[in-house]
Amino acid sequence: DSTVQFVMKENRVSLPTKSSVLEKLRNIPVFAITDRDGRPFLAEVDNVQEGEQASVFFFSYEDAEQVLDKLKKKSQDMTKNAEINVLTMDEAYKKAKGKALPSGIMNKRGREILVVFRFYADTREVREAERILKRDGIPKDQVPQV
Repeated sequence: DSTVQFVMKENRVSLPTKSSVLEKLRNIPVFAITDRDGRPFLAEVDNVQEGEQASVFFFSYEDAEQVLDKLKKKSQDMTKNAEINVLTMDEAYKKAKGKALPSGIMNKRGREILVVFRFYADTREVREAERILKRDGIPKDQVPQV
């Protein structure tokens, strides 16, 4: 069974261990836009510090494909070696929880850009959540951002 088990012991819940959760995450694919050598394409996104850019993990191949298509239309030269690679959720989670990493790319001020890793919400799930909020009369701005 691939579900995480919560066990009741004497009115206390025994939570799963970090290693058992990471083990379950090994079975979940996520997708990243990289070059042929596996180096991530970087994007400027919200919620990153100055001097940082993000590498994005997608839960849906279709979302990764749509973003890659937009990137290719914007700059064919920069994206000619771009492809979508699959990795496991445990790998992506560890990178997203880790510290910003050096990118090897310098910004206009001569400082190295740092790479942070972020997740891109599945657009179908976001639309469904928005539909439910609308149906239930809950304004989107009352839902905390994650």
